[in-house]
Amino acid sequence: MLLVWPDPPLWLMRGAGAAGGGLVFGWLAWRLRFLDASGAVAGGLFGACLLGLGGTAWVVPALVFFVTSSLLSKVGRRRKAAPARRSAKGDVRDAGQVLANGAVAWGLLLWAALDPSPRWYAGFVGALAAAAADTWATEVGTLLGRQPRLITSGRRVPPGTSGAVSWPGTLAASPARGPSR
Repeated sequence: MLLVWPDPPLWLMRGAGAAGGGLVFGWLAWRLRFLDASGAVAGGLFGACLLGLGGTAWVVPALVFFVTSSLLSKVGRRRKAAPARRSAKGDVRDAGQVLANGAVAWGLLLWAALDPSPRWYAGFVGALAAAAADTWATEVGTLLGRQPRLITSGRRVPPGTSGAVSWPGTLAASPARGPSR
């Protein structure tokens, strides 16, 4: 017997759509080899929360961060293979990396659902910007940096070493500047 609900509540429809969107996102990210299985679950849950609690204004910056960072991690995979082995990170992210890059933003989204205020959205975008700067600096610095240095001592280290910086990586993390006034 098929049960039909003639007029389901809006919260139920939105929740079902958010859950479906999160599932599709997780599956697609896994199929594209941007995330492993654990990362797809974490990313799908984050995506469902974004859709259900935030809407388009919250989804777009998260999606821009995810897509650009994932594509950037695929560029020059062969050249970045040895540094990736040293850091135990490859170009396929796991749940730990999803949380490392998204937990603060996720927390701010949840807080905004309880206390709607523009400051939570500003913090959300700022958290994603910080994660993007870190990710892009790592990817570009590993790809283009010749001799990175440890930030603590200035000693030269192999590309991909945690805590190392290079000029290309630093420039990739810097915000774009418009014309000065």
